[in-house]
Amino acid sequence: SDVSQFDLPLMDVLLYGPKHINIDEDDEDAHDEEEEKAESEAVTQTPHMGNGVSGYIFPVQSESQTKRLRYAQVLREHKDLWSSRAYLDLIPQDAHWIERRPRLCHASVAAHAALLDNFQIPDRAFQYRHVIEEALDLFHTWRKWPLHDEAHGWKFKAQKEDMKIYSHAVDGEAVDIIKGEATMPYSTPVVAGVLVHPHHRRKWDEKIDELVKVEQCTPYSSVVYLSVKTPTIFITYRDMVALVFVYAFPDGSVLIGSRSIEHPKYPPKKTRVRANIYLNMWHVRPLYEGNIMHSKVTFYAHVSLGGSLPSWLVNEASVDLPSGILKVRQYIENVYRELHQPGMLYIPPWPLLKAMHVDIGWMDLQPQQTYDDADDSSGSGSSGSGDATADGDEKDVVQSSTQPQPQQQPHM
Repeated sequence: SDVSQFDLPLMDVLLYGPKHINIDEDDEDAHDEEEEKAESEAVTQTPHMGNGVSGYIFPVQSESQTKRLRYAQVLREHKDLWSSRAYLDLIPQDAHWIERRPRLCHASVAAHAALLDNFQIPDRAFQYRHVIEEALDLFHTWRKWPLHDEAHGWKFKAQKEDMKIYSHAVDGEAVDIIKGEATMPYSTPVVAGVLVHPHHRRKWDEKIDELVKVEQCTPYSSVVYLSVKTPTIFITYRDMVALVFVYAFPDGSVLIGSRSIEHPKYPPKKTRVRANIYLNMWHVRPLYEGNIMHSKVTFYAHVSLGGSLPSWLVNEASVDLPSGILKVRQYIENVYRELHQPGMLYIPPWPLLKAMHVDIGWMDLQPQQTYDDADDSSGSGSSGSGDATADGDEKDVVQSSTQPQPQQQPHM
């Protein structure tokens, strides 16, 4: 599951099975007391995420035997967290819960840009960790390019409905980098919950021929195999093997990315042409400068389709890649009345379900952290930086009137 609420020792339990840990029932209270003490200390060590942020690191869950066993039991009984009773029981019975106003930490364009600038991936050392680091390096470069700057940034390419599409030519590369951005009238937990869910992906993306989860690498990343259809029988289907990663943040934002890798279980096939994903990235954040019940969605894509297709044809076709934004938006509108039901949204409990006023209990990485109740009608403007430039020189509106105290946390 693409969730973000496991510590490093716990990752090993999820990936390789529980260790032989014996817990005397008489000692459970003592373990819980130690756990609460560790969680309390972790809260006071969480870094400030607002302006002037010195760094953002995912909080570390306390290494509690009882908690490790809880997670291990969930994974033994279910194929993933999403299908477990532990997760499904978190979903409110209220049919309107997905319409709740999210409570966020430091809801502003500038604070969000600082968070991204200082984000360090929480994944343990594993075979493909460098792939995520390379992907994020590309993302940070792309998101800071100025708009309407053909020489050094994004060239305006087209507009579909309210979605603007931009391109950037790369020296030595036949295929341009593409960017599309638009807004959705849904909160980021809802948008992310649909994007992460493979059932929905197969519904809104009609080009999907085959989608297989090959293996779970860390709680934040997995390897997938993807085969996509082509518009005519004269063009061979494309396929790819990619590392997919998901990171959700307390400011309500989410990064969902993928980058091609090689994997021994899925070598190139004679019936497919192997495509290469340099990077696909969904950057979903609340509309801080407007209504945080809405989401600003930006999609970046740099993909080589392989084969012998002419570059001009590939570049023209690549302009259609960001149309996934419009497809997802329309799809959510079509199924919105069903999304409140358990199992319909894959929303990471921490921090996004918590932001939707849901008590996530023992899954909470920061149980003493209270999110700001943002009010977009009482914010004050100030100049943004970083992402603000890439977002079209938007004004930075600080949505929350109170700020959590600056805190520090050592590197994981």
